[in-house]
Amino acid sequence: MSNGDERHLGRFGATALGVGAIVGGGILALAGVAFATAGTAAIVAFALNGGIAFLTAVSFVRLASRYPESGGTYAYAKRVVSIEVAFIVGWVVWFASIVAGVLYSLGFAVFAVEGAIRLFPALAEQWSWVGDGRGELLLALAAIGVYSWFLVRRSAGGGNAATIGKVVVFGLLVAGGLWVWLSGSPAEAVEHLRPFAPGGLLGVVQAMGYTFIALQGFDLIAAVGGEVKDPQRTVPFAMYAALGITLVIYLP
Repeated sequence: MSNGDERHLGRFGATALGVGAIVGGGILALAGVAFATAGTAAIVAFALNGGIAFLTAVSFVRLASRYPESGGTYAYAKRVVSIEVAFIVGWVVWFASIVAGVLYSLGFAVFAVEGAIRLFPALAEQWSWVGDGRGELLLALAAIGVYSWFLVRRSAGGGNAATIGKVVVFGLLVAGGLWVWLSGSPAEAVEHLRPFAPGGLLGVVQAMGYTFIALQGFDLIAAVGGEVKDPQRTVPFAMYAALGITLVIYLP
């Protein structure tokens, strides 16, 4: 268990850590897929995923309160089951993190290249590799490199600043969307919701599967449990608050 001097994360810091880990590439890369699959009912998919995430958070909260140390799922598996199982869990979590990183970097690259080609069509005409997949691959690798450099070089507090920046950007997007939606008549606003569920229940379930990763990340709070002040109280507050803030951002 960590010493008291090592516990420097309070409620704000732990919550910001969770929000920063959840909000990001997942919603940007997969929201379009969800709405294409389920229509406006994708909102229901996000809400249901939020309920599942809260149930998952309850398990993490209980484990984090029982074992207030760093390590997250690896530490819990080691404590409750065995070191062999913990070893496997650690590798699974590591692999899942790599897959998520690939998804986010490729999502960024695809959107960036597509936007650049639409703004500057001459790019694809002059350099064919820009639009044939190689451009996305190079940009994805560059994005991973720059972000990794930022993580290594950032000073204390940089993580909170990045989290606040992401929340502000999403807040502006939500405000702009609501303004456009509500600027017309109520009948037009309702019409924007139709067809509500063109894919039926199956479409909603598929959208849930596509987008649940967009609510992952709150477990990072438990992973740094050894750095959290008063973990029995701070970790539950931070996890639930991070999920709540994220759903407020996602659902509108």
